[in-house]
This record gives sequence, C-alpha cells and structure tokens, in this order.
Amino acid sequence: MTEKKVYLLIGAAILLLALSVVIPLVITFSPLPVPTDASVSSVTQRALEPSPSPLPSGTLEMRGLWIATHSNINFPSKQGLSKETLAEELDSIVAFAKQNGFNTILFQVRPAADSLYKSEIFPASKVVESRCNDLCDRLLRSAEEE
Repeated sequence: MTEKKVYLLIGAAILLLALSVVIPLVITFSPLPVPTDASVSSVTQRALEPSPSPLPSGTLEMRGLWIATHSNINFPSKQGLSKETLAEELDSIVAFAKQNGFNTILFQVRPAADSLYKSEIFPASKVVESRCNDLCDRLLRSAEEE
C-alpha cells in the first residue's frame, strides 16, 4: 500500500470518528421545532391530548403503563419503605393508571438479576430491602379492584 493511501485511510478514519462524536451531540442539543397549528396533523393533536379518552365499547387497544423498579426509578420511591407504604404506592400507581385511561400495567419484577416476587432461584431484590415478596400479588389485587 502506498504512503498516500495510508494517509487517506487514516484521514477517513479520523473523519468518521469525529462525525460519530459530533452528530449525536448536535442532535441531542439542537432545539426541536415547535409545531404550529397548521403543521400538526390530527393524529399528532390526538397524541398530544393530556389524558386519553375512554375506549369505545368493542375496541381492543392496549394502553400500557411501565413501572420501572431498577434503582427506584418509578417504584418504590426510595429504599427501606415499610410493607404498608409499598402497598400504598402500588395502590396510587393503579389509581393513576385508571384515572389516565391505561388498561395495562407492565411491572418490572426482576430489576437487577434479583426478584420482587418469591423465588427459590433468584435472591430478593435490593430495591425493596424488606422481603416483601407479595408485591406482585398486591399489584394484581389492587388492579382487579379498580
């Protein structure tokens, strides 16, 4: 390979490396355009509504609410809570889901190679310090009541 080709390849590699750093930064920190009424379609306007409308009868649609438990993202609000406080937090999540038109709750039961349910295979989650292994049962009962 000639010296010119080597320099060309090195230059191309440096350019690609620079672009792989610069482009994500530009995308991340550039302001998003604010849509005007004329540019927003009816589908987008419906998506921007603050609260979903109730489902028409006979319509099958999943409106899911994800509850992340890794590092106390959504549940529980902090570590070391009592069993009663954890139950109250789950009840408030279910009430929020019902109030906002969600019909499905996706609950992360294995935050970090551990479990929020009673398991003989996986250790109890460190997210919930006390062994409250009936959190899934509590969430199911609370959702069924709503």
